[in-house]
Amino acid sequence: MAKVIARFIIEIAGKPVENVENALNKFKDQFEAEKKKFKVVEIDVNKPELNEESKLYSGFLDMEVKFSSVEALLSFIIDYTPTSIEILEPQELDLDSLEFSNILNDMSSSLLKTNIELMKYKQAAAMMHKELQTLKKK
Repeated sequence: MAKVIARFIIEIAGKPVENVENALNKFKDQFEAEKKKFKVVEIDVNKPELNEESKLYSGFLDMEVKFSSVEALLSFIIDYTPTSIEILEPQELDLDSLEFSNILNDMSSSLLKTNIELMKYKQAAAMMHKELQTLKKK
């Protein structure tokens, strides 16, 4: 499997601004320390700015990362949900059906786990809403 080099933007939003700065720096340190799944070639932390519409501070990491395989790249994308992805190398990818099946199964498994968690939160929210309505009637 060919090595893959990609550029990502990973955004973080919140407040106060110090929390966003701390989260950006924590992710930067975490990414730079990773050696098994990927290697950071370059990483820049962009200072958070206030979004007047949302009233949240938003900052981002701009990073170039080298992966040993397409599977590692997709795992990164699923784990960190970057806002922007640009494949720098190689210009073309050659995947056999088994490799592609493994990639799709990993993606599907991750999406299924996320969906299950969302259903749990949705059920909890519905229960809390029902309890709130009951309390309002008293």
